[in-house]
Amino acid sequence: SALIFLVCENNSSLTNLDLSDCSTLTRVYCIANDSLSNLDLSNCASLKILRCYETSLTNLDLSDCTSLTGVILHHNNNLASLNVNNCVALDTLYCSFNALTILDLSDCIALEYLSCRNEPLTDINVSGANALKYFKCQDNSLTTLNLSKNPALKEINCSNNLLECLNVKNGNKISLTKLEAFNNYSLLC
Repeated sequence: SALIFLVCENNSSLTNLDLSDCSTLTRVYCIANDSLSNLDLSNCASLKILRCYETSLTNLDLSDCTSLTGVILHHNNNLASLNVNNCVALDTLYCSFNALTILDLSDCIALEYLSCRNEPLTDINVSGANALKYFKCQDNSLTTLNLSKNPALKEINCSNNLLECLNVKNGNKISLTKLEAFNNYSLLC
């Protein structure tokens, strides 16, 4: 297929979108398809940008999308699983107002901006995200947050969680300019 850019918007009866093997596809905007429960992006190695809002997806596997640089996922109320393994080019991930409880970003070595707020997250792994500069994870259910492997951090907002342990001992005493960790009542400094 020679398809490069797909905009799929306001299709209330669309339940399945199979884009597997669309090897030339670089952008997908999938917006306000409230019945969409399956999006297949397997073998879409050229995909760079994905925007997916207001769907009924329960899981999304982006592990074959090795060229991804930007992903925006929000208000997918049933989205409980996101696989970004092998997404080594991913530099921006915005995933908020979904149903994610676990987020593993250990393969996302180029990730600079991460916003995963207003999720029911209980576990997040950013250990491989050495380039991470801006990290927003407020309004989750995190009890532990380990940022010791993220020396490029400039701003962190981990407010309104259940944090008991916050580790920002990453050798960066100069670049970190903003740390917000309020309303974590079990966190002692």
